[in-house]
Amino acid sequence: MFDWVFELLYGITKAILELIDGILSCANKLCGIEPITVDGVETDFLTLLFKSDEINFAFRITAVLGTIVIVFFSIFAIIRTVAKEKPNETPAQIAIKTAKTILMFLFVPVCMVAFMWILNVFMTAIYSATLAGAPNIGTFLFGAFADGAWLPGKGMQDVIAEGFNYMDTDMVWTVVDLYDYNFFFSWVAGIAILICLALCMISFVERAISIVILYVAAPFSLASSVLDDGARFKLWRDQILIKFINGYGMIIGINIYALIIGLVCRDSVVFFDSSFFNFLMKIMIILGGAYSLQKIGAVIGNLVSAGAGTSETQSAIGAAKGAFGRLGSMAMAPFKAARGVFNFGRDTANYGLASTIAGDLGFRTKRDYMRYNMEKNLSKDKSKEGGAGGSDSQNSNQPKYNKGSNAVQNALENNQNQNNNNNNNNQNNNENHNQNKSQGQN
Repeated sequence: MFDWVFELLYGITKAILELIDGILSCANKLCGIEPITVDGVETDFLTLLFKSDEINFAFRITAVLGTIVIVFFSIFAIIRTVAKEKPNETPAQIAIKTAKTILMFLFVPVCMVAFMWILNVFMTAIYSATLAGAPNIGTFLFGAFADGAWLPGKGMQDVIAEGFNYMDTDMVWTVVDLYDYNFFFSWVAGIAILICLALCMISFVERAISIVILYVAAPFSLASSVLDDGARFKLWRDQILIKFINGYGMIIGINIYALIIGLVCRDSVVFFDSSFFNFLMKIMIILGGAYSLQKIGAVIGNLVSAGAGTSETQSAIGAAKGAFGRLGSMAMAPFKAARGVFNFGRDTANYGLASTIAGDLGFRTKRDYMRYNMEKNLSKDKSKEGGAGGSDSQNSNQPKYNKGSNAVQNALENNQNQNNNNNNNNQNNNENHNQNKSQGQN
């Protein structure tokens, strides 16, 4: 009878899981875990960028400019060596180092493509292993929260089987009794993962753009090796590794988080004898794990270079929050405009069009001076009621010109109501006087 209620509750869970799968699929394509199709051929996103003619042309230009820079740096290094009494290197060694650096210009594209291919193979294998056999994280989460609601003979193997679709509610009824489904856990964990993915999505786009920028700027970092013994090149290398690994680490961290909450939310896992405290403990683990997802990129990045992952993650998350804040402001703009139109119409009806326009332009109108005088009178009344309260109370009761004061607005309304009452009383008195006069004449 009440199947529609539980189908409605499952519709919320289904929508959250579908959003998670959609955003994570976009992130996987940006990171190279899932392939994209270009002219009927499957490839990954970064490989498409590095093999494009436009990016390669930009790299060739920077390679030519880097060669010119390294020639000048080599001449400067040789002059500096000759000027020293005890040089660390000979001019011949500097010339050999210059030749090696120029040759490295040619190997940068090959090394980048090979490194991406190897990293994609490893990370794709790790990504598949952390899904516990499920085709996507949404399917795994659906099965994880179905613990205790399986129909007889059904289990996780039916969910991860080929052909099962958690978006089909009729198919879900064949394996799960929705009356016993953990809806609350699915909502809390799903929204936590969804917020984390939404914040990280902008960082995935920034990662792809930054890798291309570092690739194009590689010749300049290599050119400085003649002067600083490769210090700038090491910094470039660390940046490339952090950009590559951070994105993979975040996605794999989300999968591991899903595995953990899948284990924790089982009915067989009991932390306390009290059902309330046991429920509270599981909620704390879910929310704490969601908060820690923002720091996973920092943990992975710090393995490459101390402190580099932390700063990278903080800047990326900060930029993501700022972008979503601006999107929220843009979304609220129509409502703010509607509020302004409504207020303008209301002020026009009460105070007139000219007064409303003048007030919006910043001019003081008759209404403003009425408010100012009313506020001044109110402050005097308060000072009389307070008595000799010292200089502090006197200063606090000084009238302040506030165009939008609620006290002044209320005073104006009360004054208007009092005038209306006086007019009504005068009218009633006149009527009674006329009536009495007519009776006396009779």
